Amino acid sequence: MEAKFKKILLTGVNGFVGSHLLEYLLKEIKNDPQIKSVFGIEILCLLREESKRKRNIECSDLNIKYKCINYNEIDKLTDLFDEIEYIFHIAGVTKGMTRQDFINGNVAPTENILKALRQNLEQKPRNDENKFKRFVYISSLAASGPSHTLENPKKENDIQTPIEFYGESKLLAEKVVEKYSKYIPTTIIRPSAVYGERDSDFLKIYKMIHNSLNLFYQNKENYMSMIYVRDLVEGIIKASLNDKCIGQTYNLTNFEIVQWKDFQNLIAKIFHKKFLITINIPKFILKFLVVLGQFYTKIFHKKSILNKQKIKMSFQKYWICSGEKAKKDFGFVAKTNLRDGLKKTLQYHFKEIYE
Repeated sequence: MEAKFKKILLTGVNGFVGSHLLEYLLKEIKNDPQIKSVFGIEILCLLREESKRKRNIECSDLNIKYKCINYNEIDKLTDLFDEIEYIFHIAGVTKGMTRQDFINGNVAPTENILKALRQNLEQKPRNDENKFKRFVYISSLAASGPSHTLENPKKENDIQTPIEFYGESKLLAEKVVEKYSKYIPTTIIRPSAVYGERDSDFLKIYKMIHNSLNLFYQNKENYMSMIYVRDLVEGIIKASLNDKCIGQTYNLTNFEIVQWKDFQNLIAKIFHKKFLITINIPKFILKFLVVLGQFYTKIFHKKSILNKQKIKMSFQKYWICSGEKAKKDFGFVAKTNLRDGLKKTLQYHFKEIYE
C-alpha cells in the first residue's frame, strides 16, 4: 500500500503532550523515510466539541485533518476509523471537581473509542496491508500510585495503588484497554511527571521562582521521577513500532530521580537567583486552605488548585518509577537530563515568565 493511504488518529492535540506528539510526527514524517514509510502522511486529530483548534504547529505540507466529536456518539466514531492504522489516545481530564468528572473525562471516552474501533474492524475486515496496527493509551504514574521507599521505584507489575480520583480514573481506563486487548493490539504508556514547553502546571512554579519565592506544599523533601516531553513522545513512538510492546504496559521516565527541593533550586540557578524566600507550608495550614478551596469550588463552580485530591499527592514521599522494562523491551532511555530540559523549557517560556 502506498504511504498516502496510511492514517494516524490522535486525541488530545490541544493539550501539552498531544501537541508535542503531533509536532514530532510532523517533523519525523517529513525528515525520516523509515517513519514516513510506517505512518504515511495523513493524520486525523479528534477534538472535543467544546474545544477550539490551536494553530501553533505548521502543517501545510501534510494532510492533517481536525474533527470535532462527541465521544458518546459511538456510531459516528465508528465511521471515523476507516483505514486508520494507529491511534494515540492522549486526551483526558487532569482537573475536576468530583470523581464523576474524572470518570467522564478519562474512562468513558477510552471505552467508547475502543468500542467504536472494534465495531469498525468487525464490520469492515481488512487485509494484511492495511490492518490496524496499534492503539496506544497514554496513562499516568498516578494510576500506579506512589512507591513506599526510595530503593523500590514502582514497576509495571507492582500492585496499583492510586490515591486520588485522577489516578483512579486512569487505572480504570487502563483496565478498559486491557479488556479490549483481546481484540485490538494495544500498548499502555505510564509517563512519570512530564515537564517541557507548553506545560501550564510547571509554568506556575517557574514564575514563582523568578519572583524570588520558593514555595513548597509539604513536598520539599519528596522524590519524583521526571521526563522531558520530547523524550516522552520519542518513547511513545518507539513503543508503537515494536511488536514486542503489544499487550504491554510501560513506565516512561528518566532514570534520574529528583528531590523537589533540588528541582526548584535548579530552576533558581538557571535564573541566576541569589536570594529566595523559601517557605514550606505546614500541613495544618494546607488542610485549612483545602477547606477554603472546597468552599470556593461550591460557590463559584470553578476548579481550585488547592483541593483535597491535589494535596493528597503532595503528601506522598516517593512519586518514583522504574524505566527498566522499556529499556529492556525496546531500548528506550530518556536522553535529556534535567538541567538541559529545564533550560530549553525556560527559554521557550521566556516572555510568559518575565511578564
